[in-house]
Amino acid sequence: MRWKYFWKKWSSIVTVVMLLLLLPMGQVIAIHIEPMESQREEINNEESTLQEFVTDSNFLPQGEASDALLEISEEAYEEYLNSYNEIRASLTPSSETISVEDKANEQEKDNSENTMNGSEGIDLPSARVVRSGQLGTIPWSLDNTGTLTLGSGIFDERNDVGGRYETIDYFNHFAHRDLIQRIVITGRIELRGRMQGRHNHLESGNASGQGLFSNMSNLRTIEGIHHLDTTNVTDMSTMFWNLSSLVELDLSSFNTTNVELMGYMFAGMSTITRLDLSSFNTVNVTDLRSMFLGMSNLVDLDISSFNTENVRNMDGMFSSVSKLKELDLSHFDTRNVTTMIGMFNGTRDLTNLNISNFDTSNVTNMVLMFADASSLTTLDLSHFDTRNVSVMTGMFDGATSLTELNIQNFNMSGLTQSLMLLFRGAPLRKLVLGENAQFFGMTFLAELPSTATHRPTWRNVGSGTPEKPKGSFSLTSEELMTMYSGNGIADTWVWQPRVFSPFTIDVEGQGTVNPNTTLTVESDEIIDISATPALGWRFSHWRMDSGEGDIDDVNRATTTFEMGEEEVRLTAVFTDLTAMMSVRVPMAAVFNTTASSNHRTIVSPEYRIYNDSSFGILVDVVTAKNLKEMAIIDELNVSASGNENTLIAQGAVKEENDFQLFPLLTQDSNTFEFTGTASELPEDKVQITPSFDMVLRFIPDP
Repeated sequence: MRWKYFWKKWSSIVTVVMLLLLLPMGQVIAIHIEPMESQREEINNEESTLQEFVTDSNFLPQGEASDALLEISEEAYEEYLNSYNEIRASLTPSSETISVEDKANEQEKDNSENTMNGSEGIDLPSARVVRSGQLGTIPWSLDNTGTLTLGSGIFDERNDVGGRYETIDYFNHFAHRDLIQRIVITGRIELRGRMQGRHNHLESGNASGQGLFSNMSNLRTIEGIHHLDTTNVTDMSTMFWNLSSLVELDLSSFNTTNVELMGYMFAGMSTITRLDLSSFNTVNVTDLRSMFLGMSNLVDLDISSFNTENVRNMDGMFSSVSKLKELDLSHFDTRNVTTMIGMFNGTRDLTNLNISNFDTSNVTNMVLMFADASSLTTLDLSHFDTRNVSVMTGMFDGATSLTELNIQNFNMSGLTQSLMLLFRGAPLRKLVLGENAQFFGMTFLAELPSTATHRPTWRNVGSGTPEKPKGSFSLTSEELMTMYSGNGIADTWVWQPRVFSPFTIDVEGQGTVNPNTTLTVESDEIIDISATPALGWRFSHWRMDSGEGDIDDVNRATTTFEMGEEEVRLTAVFTDLTAMMSVRVPMAAVFNTTASSNHRTIVSPEYRIYNDSSFGILVDVVTAKNLKEMAIIDELNVSASGNENTLIAQGAVKEENDFQLFPLLTQDSNTFEFTGTASELPEDKVQITPSFDMVLRFIPDP
């Protein structure tokens, strides 16, 4: 049943959208303006077809249908966006040039039927009148130069003052409004009530109303506007709508004390560059929707006097005001505003927007609020209260310069739709999120690029700074959105900078290390390190003297190191093994000569050396010292392990390098002995006792 209901609902919505798209552009606009044409007491209870379309709660992903619904939601959003863009496009001045004289000639044959009585009191210009009539008690005439002249009178449609409020009575009638290039007001005109005539039809066959001065797309100047008495006006909706050729408008004489509705008031005035509304009293205004929509050449807007404490609708208020660079709305009181759809949509040149005092506690709809605000680089919305917002679709869609966004206090628990296209086109590099941020649907948060200075990931700042984040997470854009689907943290996320720091290994003791020079290493990079002890030394451990990082195994000579984000100095610690050796050697050794050789052949017993150390050693013979009565020795050798090395020759130490006697493993032993020859004893000697000290060296060989 749920699916049947869903498709039935979806089908009806698509039908509405297709009808909107198939209608002529003017009719599309009329449909969206329709709430502005309803009675003042009804306007706050009505919603436009477009708003109903984008807030349909059936598009919230749920259960097994999530994927299908997400896909449909995107299509629905695109339909919405197309409709919205069509409205904006319709407010672009036409490039077609309209000849006033030609149109006058075409319609002159109908003058007798269309010209109404009641033109008394008008000071007619010398030009030829091609149209004339009376609206309320206001006489008007249009001549062939395109000048519309208005005399004194009263416009009060509600009370039927003057009784002339039929479609043909309006001077901006669709049959001749394109002829008007200039308006001259010659006397006091009192305006009362609503400025949208019930019978001031937009087009032939289209009963939608239009504002008192609206849709005169070739109008360039209005003279004598100070004659308009607006003291009793309550509704200025669409009053100057689509005056796309008007170059200036001085409303300093307007009394707006009693005005309640100003929606679309200046919409489509695409030529005017400056608008000073500093004299406006808006204390009673409740509706400002699309007030400046499509003012695409406006560069200077003064609304410093606006009191918005009673305003409830700001939809599209500044939409497509595409050349305005600065907008200070810090004085806006928005506590009663309930909808801000497309409020700043299409403000393409806006670089400085002050909305620091916005109270959004009652806002329910922020669809397209900052869409296509393509020059804004930063937005601090940390003060936004979004607990009651149900839709944020495309809120930052097309904000193609937006790099920093603070939405740390956004509470998304009340959303009834996915956040479709929320960040599409926004090159965000800094994003401040709170724990109540929840992203579901295709937000289109762009993946970050990998550059020489940055990684393609988001890093939370944690205890660091945006320039040097120290958070524990490093996530892709997709992973970040997934994280904030119910388990987010309050933190600032930044495009992760690459951090490069010096890395140096020092040596304590004797040995070598690799790398043996200072390197520049990126944080999180893993590098190989090794230490080789010198002879007689052993590797003990690695020690980190400064910086941060992780040694895989501090006790292994060959291991890896993961770089941190600060300069690192490691030390390879080597230990001298001499102090740890335990070697037992003969306290004395004796050699003799044999009688059989007439005491010339040297012989000795074997002498044993023991290694009681916990590591192997090398036993070297270094030299002989303290030689006594050694002149009789021709050659004295040290023999071990089958090798003989001469130590003394002709009574003196042989001038050669030291030599290895033998290696000894731990808890091992080996022997050596002396060999050689001696000279015969002198005749006067019975015995000679030569002696010397043999110097041994024991080298740890772990």
